[in-house]
Amino acid sequence: MELVTEILGDISNLKVKDDSTTELSRILKEPHFQSLLEAHDMVASKCYEVPPPPELGNDAAVNSALMQADAVRMIGIRKKAGEPLGVTFRVEKDDLVIARILHGGMIDRQGLLHVGDIIKEVNGKDVGNNPTELQEMLKNCSGGITLKILPSYRDAPAPPQVK
Repeated sequence: MELVTEILGDISNLKVKDDSTTELSRILKEPHFQSLLEAHDMVASKCYEVPPPPELGNDAAVNSALMQADAVRMIGIRKKAGEPLGVTFRVEKDDLVIARILHGGMIDRQGLLHVGDIIKEVNGKDVGNNPTELQEMLKNCSGGITLKILPSYRDAPAPPQVK
């Protein structure tokens, strides 16, 4: 904002004002533009520290790093009663992980879930670690379904091209 004030002062001291300086002055005085700059200044003045990466051998540190608030994603999908999702699960370290996504299935078409994502909740209910119970829970759901997941952040291999 100090720079904007300085620029406005320089523009007002000009002997000859053309359309460009008038437009610049108008833009810099707009409340929305000034609010944007104030928000930028507030964010820019903060100090963001990145925590050190967890040790690879420490499972508890890895799990806590995965459970950070920014790592959890909420996914919303629409499903008709009885419609298969086209996804299978496996148990990995007491978590339900997406093992496979069937090509052309509902989950594949929506593109919101990926192999390796960990499913934590379905419609606010903890999923536990039984893949059969999760399949039944999802099979009985219809309409909007909200999934809480921990993304895998792994690059999925490109699907093979079938011609």
